[in-house]
Amino acid sequence: MTDRVTAALERAKARLAEMNAAKEQKLTAQQTAISQAMTKMVIPSLHTKGWAIDNSVEWNAEQLDAINAGLAGKSFCLIGAAGTGKTTTLKGVIQSLLKNNLVPAIQGMKETKWLKGGTPGLVLCSFTNMAVRQIAKHFSGDITCITIHKLLEFAPVVYEVEDAATGETKKTMKFEPSRHRNNPLPRELKTIVVDESSMVDCALFELLLDALPNPAAVQFVFLGDLNQLPPVYGGPILGRKLLELPIIELTRVYRQALQSPIIRYAIEMKDGRPIRVEAGAPITEDNGEHGKVTIHPWSKPISWEDGLIKMTGFLKAAIRDGYLDVMQDMVLCPYNVKFGVIELNTAIADYLGRQRGAKVFEVIAGFNTHYYAVGDKVLAQKQEAIIVGIDRNSRYAGKRPINADLYDIDRHGGARKKKAAESLSVGAEFELTQDMDIDAFLEGMVTTVEDRVTAASHKIYLMPKDIFLDAQESWVPQDGQTTEDFYKHCREHTSWIAEGASEVNEMLFGYCITVHKSQGSEWRRVFLITHQSHAQMCSRELMYTAMTRARKELYMVVEPDRGMKAGTLVSSAGKPRLKGNTLAEKLISLKERFEKEAREAQGKAKQQQLEENEE
Repeated sequence: MTDRVTAALERAKARLAEMNAAKEQKLTAQQTAISQAMTKMVIPSLHTKGWAIDNSVEWNAEQLDAINAGLAGKSFCLIGAAGTGKTTTLKGVIQSLLKNNLVPAIQGMKETKWLKGGTPGLVLCSFTNMAVRQIAKHFSGDITCITIHKLLEFAPVVYEVEDAATGETKKTMKFEPSRHRNNPLPRELKTIVVDESSMVDCALFELLLDALPNPAAVQFVFLGDLNQLPPVYGGPILGRKLLELPIIELTRVYRQALQSPIIRYAIEMKDGRPIRVEAGAPITEDNGEHGKVTIHPWSKPISWEDGLIKMTGFLKAAIRDGYLDVMQDMVLCPYNVKFGVIELNTAIADYLGRQRGAKVFEVIAGFNTHYYAVGDKVLAQKQEAIIVGIDRNSRYAGKRPINADLYDIDRHGGARKKKAAESLSVGAEFELTQDMDIDAFLEGMVTTVEDRVTAASHKIYLMPKDIFLDAQESWVPQDGQTTEDFYKHCREHTSWIAEGASEVNEMLFGYCITVHKSQGSEWRRVFLITHQSHAQMCSRELMYTAMTRARKELYMVVEPDRGMKAGTLVSSAGKPRLKGNTLAEKLISLKERFEKEAREAQGKAKQQQLEENEE
């Protein structure tokens, strides 16, 4: 062997030793980062020392840790995937707190709009009404379950601002919390549970802290699933608290949960395991009362326009055959536009309206125009609601909408004159077109110009879906009473009115929603509709979130695997928005993300300061 070869071998050995040393150093750094990210706490075993706990369930070790942490007054994060018993564990924590009289009652003199005197100073809160209604099903009436916005008593505040262009003073309205440091929540509020905390952003949580007289004296429990989608705006408070507070992770998926094919597929997606689907080979797994999953692949690649036509036809057929009950089931889709929620909703609303002979109103709200009818299901104020009445709004003074008494209107704005209207005289048609109510006219005379600009053309009367269904079940029509009488009855009881342009514009049809909006909710049967045009949006977290919204049955329409090209389920499993498979790995990713955001914010602040100095 020549000297050159010997030298080359020695260099290779040295390089290999360097690479091994670098690898060891990287592994050590990762282990250090993991140990730093995983906040530990010492949990006393209070249940073994005479403290009363809820014994209605055989608790596992992690669940007992959560109960003992609750009894010790510690703030912590309680996380776990679907089927691990987060809600059951929370019930154990709360019942144990109450059994040991660790929660003071709200004093009558200090009660608020939503925290009533005599009730425990403990609140279960979440971001949406749908999430609150879901968690409230598991707790008795004396436990306050409420959205964070209601707890803080958000209300409209009108400001007068000067228009820089004209110099005129104009009014502007913002929704702000009525509860803050100068008008705090009661001191007896000692325990706050934030459910679905991956949906709550940091800015909203800061407002909650600002409304507490002594935040340090309040025990917080953050419930969540790190595998779900983060909030659309701002960073999730769950991610921050996972790096600040002790973590109790529920990892045991119970056998009864694993009997559900919905849970099994969701766990496979959560763990990043590919779910392979071939074209022309639908998958159906029916486990009776434990649930059913159907995966239906597209037979061939088609454009989003053709896919939308096919899917609207499928959904209409499902409604016609009773397979899709719009009051109990939900259609989920990743996108809003093109092949998305807006078009699917419009098609379903139009089909249902024609089936029941609905009178469609053109509702003008600012620069937007909507087409609603009594009986429509909508999303309003972050919950599902039913439209139980639509009237002209006397405060509105803008463009006159199409008259629903003279024209049949569809959900796309098309209008055809009714046969009965064709025979009307010019005078009679003019009277109908004006449709002036003198009382409403006089009422409108006392409104301001600002009111007239911000008002919608119609008042829309709404009732929460659950209350509507209860009213529908208990309704016993008297002789001669019709469906119209039922809606009139609903309108007079427990409904609220959307009449401002902003309120109406925030409303959406509630037959199909994005996966983001579905968080915290659950439906009997969920139809998850995906297409190749949605590929960029589909991630592991999105698919997992969608799957876990189904209670009894999950029906998925997906792109299959085609040769070397991965289908929807395989590609989504390999695309986590938060890197890592284990909790520790995800925490490291979170920490790196927050540090990057902090550096970027600091850089922007410095750049802004330099620009101001130059000026």
